Amino acid sequence: MCGITYHPDVRAMVDYWQSIHPEGGLPGRQHFEPADVKQYLPAIRLVDVEGPPYRFRVRLAGTAITEFYRVDHTGRWFDEFVDDFDASETSRDLHDVVETRRLGWRRGVSRIVRDREFQTFERLILPFARDGQRVDMLMIFMVFAD
Repeated sequence: MCGITYHPDVRAMVDYWQSIHPEGGLPGRQHFEPADVKQYLPAIRLVDVEGPPYRFRVRLAGTAITEFYRVDHTGRWFDEFVDDFDASETSRDLHDVVETRRLGWRRGVSRIVRDREFQTFERLILPFARDGQRVDMLMIFMVFAD
């Protein structure tokens, strides 16, 4: 994460994720302790990864995420609520994190909520692997501009 200015909350989430890494692999859901990042929980979405071919289902969406999108996507597949998901930046970013096993980051504007195209955000995608190797969950953390 060099050469880019990140929101301090994004940096804090990266630091937390790095702190729970077991030796020789990725952290799994079993390493994540929500109480350690409780101030960030409203802006977290946990996403189950199935496949390949990969499919992404929202396991949990924090209140800030639900408020921004004006709908609770819990239990829904990304391809059900993101228009043309397979060709989207979101799809490319999720696939890239799963395949590279490295975090993903993007600063941008909403392409999902039509009247919020102007509102910028930072989106951090963190891979989790129960076995330390195969990514089976993603944590998406979002910081919305004021």
